Amino acid sequence: YKNVSDLSKEIIENLPEEPLTLGDAEEIFEKDYLQKALEENDNNLTETAHKIGLRHETLWRKCKKLALA
Repeated sequence: YKNVSDLSKEIIENLPEEPLTLGDAEEIFEKDYLQKALEENDNNLTETAHKIGLRHETLWRKCKKLALA
């Protein structure tokens, strides 16, 4: 719990200025999550899919939908 105040501050700094719908928030989170996962795996779709527990085809479809591929 040492870093709770730092983490809370970071969460507040990253909150959107305008309210979002749940669907919009989910899409933003998913895009950020997948982008980070891909970067951590040198943009290797197969390796990223394996590490995050998705089928390669599912990750490819999500990346295409979110304009990550």
